[in-house]
Amino acid sequence: MKKSDSYLNTILEYAKLPPSQISFETFQGIIILTILDTKLFPRNSDLPVFIEKVFDLNLKDYVYASRTLIIARVIRKLEKLKKDEIHNLKVNFFEYFQALANINNKSDLSKWLKGLDGGNRNELL
Repeated sequence: MKKSDSYLNTILEYAKLPPSQISFETFQGIIILTILDTKLFPRNSDLPVFIEKVFDLNLKDYVYASRTLIIARVIRKLEKLKKDEIHNLKVNFFEYFQALANINNKSDLSKWLKGLDGGNRNELL
């Protein structure tokens, strides 16, 4: 297992819980640790897609130069949201990582299958 998989697994464990059982403060902490994790997002340039897709937040290019600045902008947006909007954001956040895990699993499976037949397998997955 890769080191990045351990934090992804932690996120996926939280995803199993109903969003109402994850406190706002815990959710903020998960977001902060996720943005700071250089295993999940090795380069700052990997973050815009995640931020735009999950938080529906378009930030200026200079903001992506600093992960702490990104966090500040995301948390500022979170503080302005209503309870039902936070619930929807939790769902979107965890669905993003569940989809990412599914893609990684399919990718690993296709690599494994390619290895079995010497790389002659057509990509079916």
